[in-house]
Amino acid sequence: MIRSTNRPAHGNVAMDDEAFEFLLAIGDCHRQLQRHAIELRKHQGVRTVEHVSDMPELPAGFRLAEYVDAELMDGEALSWCLEITVTVDNVAVEADVRRIHALGQDVIYEIAESSYSSQTACSLALPEITKRLCSANPL
Repeated sequence: MIRSTNRPAHGNVAMDDEAFEFLLAIGDCHRQLQRHAIELRKHQGVRTVEHVSDMPELPAGFRLAEYVDAELMDGEALSWCLEITVTVDNVAVEADVRRIHALGQDVIYEIAESSYSSQTACSLALPEITKRLCSANPL
């Protein structure tokens, strides 16, 4: 169990409040994207939906990338993307929706391309960014 250092001791791992709130915000984003994938599966023009989380190697930081990819009946695809990159200097958030087709891909909705100097500022922004991302509906 993870616990904040300013909360009662019931777990084994100590964590400061800022980091704890940041992880909670990331978890909220993950759940929003899961619900989005479930809703997309109900859409008539969608053949398949895949929700993928990835943590690619990053030399001086950490990146969490989540994608909800929908293959459409017409052979094209849509991809909802949320990337959170943490370095010692800042937290960057990118969110967009892309249409993938035979000639490549096009960004059709740019939701966020933001940089935050603290985990707290990012934690406050992440749920709304993800809500806007999941609300973008090019179908």
